[in-house]
Amino acid sequence: MNATEVDFANFQYGTVNGVVFNDVDGDGVMDASEEGVAGVAVTMGAASSETDADGAFTFDDLSFGDYTVSVALPSANHIATTETSFDISVTSGSSSSVEFGFYEDTYEFRTFNQTTDLAAKAGKLSSKKGVISGTANLATALQNVFVKVGKAGATFLGKAVTDATAAKTHGWVFFKSGADLGKFYGGAHGANYGPISYSKVVLDADGTINTTKSKKYGKAQKPSWNGTKGVENVAWAEGILFNLNMTASTKGVTPSGFGNLVVDIPVSFIGRDYEGSTLIEVGDDLDSVMTYWSEMGVDALDGDGEIEGLVTDLIQPVNEAFASDFAGSFAYDTAGITTGKNGYAITLSGAATAGASGLVRRDLSKMGQVYTVQGSGYLDMPVSFGLGQNYPNPFNPATTINIEVPEGLDGAVATLKVYNMLGQEVATLLNGAELSGGVNTVSFDATNLSSGIYFYRVSLNGGEFSAMKKMVLMK
Repeated sequence: MNATEVDFANFQYGTVNGVVFNDVDGDGVMDASEEGVAGVAVTMGAASSETDADGAFTFDDLSFGDYTVSVALPSANHIATTETSFDISVTSGSSSSVEFGFYEDTYEFRTFNQTTDLAAKAGKLSSKKGVISGTANLATALQNVFVKVGKAGATFLGKAVTDATAAKTHGWVFFKSGADLGKFYGGAHGANYGPISYSKVVLDADGTINTTKSKKYGKAQKPSWNGTKGVENVAWAEGILFNLNMTASTKGVTPSGFGNLVVDIPVSFIGRDYEGSTLIEVGDDLDSVMTYWSEMGVDALDGDGEIEGLVTDLIQPVNEAFASDFAGSFAYDTAGITTGKNGYAITLSGAATAGASGLVRRDLSKMGQVYTVQGSGYLDMPVSFGLGQNYPNPFNPATTINIEVPEGLDGAVATLKVYNMLGQEVATLLNGAELSGGVNTVSFDATNLSSGIYFYRVSLNGGEFSAMKKMVLMK
């Protein structure tokens, strides 16, 4: 009699369920007081579903394998406080649960744009017995930016060059007052997108620049619109406004956080893709090119179309996206006028959300990046400081973080801290540590922390460089 051995296996289908919730406190965790959101589209592979009245969803009868479950945010004004997709492995009888959190972003930003109103005389205010008198205008807000910047003024386009020899052939735009900056907006700027290159151009017979007879811009420039020494240049005009808008936001004249907005459209410049980069990073690279155009191989007269592309695709649209009529969109800074004796102390109200622009978005992990008006150096000299994304991410319980320090700058002093969604410090990984040139790797063990979203922030050399990124602890 023959005996045959047979194996039988029983596979039980798996299930993935979860909830989409309105994360009111932005901590990435669904609290008892927070409600689910109905009607949100959730997909997993080829399958799709919508959340029910309680924000819940379920995918069942799942075969063995790896799946990705994703949620679509309801609108561009919604900000995710958790990941928007999770990778799930389904095994026999497994049941996995995920939470998607977001909240509607109603925070509005404000910008200055090209308008002759900037060239007007700034209205000055005064206070007597608590009553404010005088007529404010857009130029009043502009001058308030300069009051807050200080009497020394600031660079508003390009990079201030500190080396005396290099400064003779490298230019940047510098203003000490709102009146000086406003003079550059006395009229429309022609279709010129060149860098801060030549103040006088002499062409040879073949159409090339005669570098001997032509004169380069050198040192700080204070351009005005048209006139004998006037400049008509769209790249200059929009680049100056771009830096003005970041400065105004930093100084509290307009809503804070403008420079930390993240580019949300495909746009490239000098071979770099800026989707996902902050406006601070975009502006820094534009400033570098405007001053160091020669070293970076950019055409002196038209910027090889690179500058025009960045300005028309991103810089100018962003400057316009949050602009508004002055009437009824400002507020007196009463304390600044009365106590501070600042006759220009007004603030401009927000005009539009980041999501409504269709150009940029708010990203909580980028809000710690610091914008500084003044600076020197250019993209290729040297390799910049950098903060890498932790790996792995999500992680449990350990992960690593890379900090990049330019070669030759050994001894950079670093602070690296970890924060929760409430901004509370939960760990200090580096505190005054000296880093070497190259990639420095720091380990982080989150055994004692609960699952959720955390932010890690590095500061180098007392704030010369700072950056923040998000990481997800998933236990």
